[in-house]
Amino acid sequence: MTGRPVLVTGSHRSGTTWVGEMLSRSGEVVSIHEPFNPDLPASWLEQPPARWYHHVGDAGDRPLAEDLRRVCALRPAVGAMLRRARSPRAAARVAVESARALEGRVRRRRALLKDPIAFFSAEWIDAELDADVLVLVRHPAAFAGSLQRLGWAFDFTNLTSQPALLDGLAARFADELRAAAVEPGDIIDQAVLLWRVIATVASGYAECHPDWQVRRYEDLAADPTTQVPALAQALGLRWSEDATASVAELTSAELGAEVADGDKGGVARDSRAAMWTWRARLSDADIDRIRRGTDDVSGHFYGDEDWDPPATA
Repeated sequence: MTGRPVLVTGSHRSGTTWVGEMLSRSGEVVSIHEPFNPDLPASWLEQPPARWYHHVGDAGDRPLAEDLRRVCALRPAVGAMLRRARSPRAAARVAVESARALEGRVRRRRALLKDPIAFFSAEWIDAELDADVLVLVRHPAAFAGSLQRLGWAFDFTNLTSQPALLDGLAARFADELRAAAVEPGDIIDQAVLLWRVIATVASGYAECHPDWQVRRYEDLAADPTTQVPALAQALGLRWSEDATASVAELTSAELGAEVADGDKGGVARDSRAAMWTWRARLSDADIDRIRRGTDDVSGHFYGDEDWDPPATA
């Protein structure tokens, strides 16, 4: 590898894409999009895990470790990526990814794994690769509102099919997860349970790994030109005034709070205003349901003040 990889993880819809793009403004990394995503043909892995939120426990996974080590050396599995490509456009994407990897190797950039799907394997990735780890937590209502807007349901059998996960990191929620695998409820119900599981594990990560960066997305979005450079430096990335200027341009109030409809990965927006879009997306009844549903966990990261936008938002 050209240097210690950076893992940016958390739940999906937690801001990992936005933060990964901001950190990429350092010019120090090559951002690798969700190698653990089982539905991503352009995954740099030879063989991505077969399920969402794949957990590698104490037993390890030697083939995946070697595959991931090659990815962090900025050598994507081009042959496998081409075999998974189902259109000329997808094949062209492989060429783009290959070119980015080559440039990164020449310039000796570090790999940045932007991957919420790797959340439950973060400890294993750190142990295998000596990674600099960033875990993002996002407000539960923002998470639920984003899933509802996109219509993204979650199949909890992705978690219940992993005994080591249910016996370990997610043990507190094992019974609830098994029930949700049979009767998942609506998207709000699903979001509440999934957020509680992930936030509880993130809190445990913060306690067990003081060298990791466990951050609230909102703190970064509220003051990006100060907080993003500080985060980059905490992750061992060199930062410049030009990088700060680039972050300021991508987060300007002139951009508005929302990205274009259907653009789930866009990053250019007024990050301060975007923190509160869930207030308009969700009904008061849904906000109350989310608040009550996550109350046993949310205090790890959010207080009463985080449920009411400031007058200027």
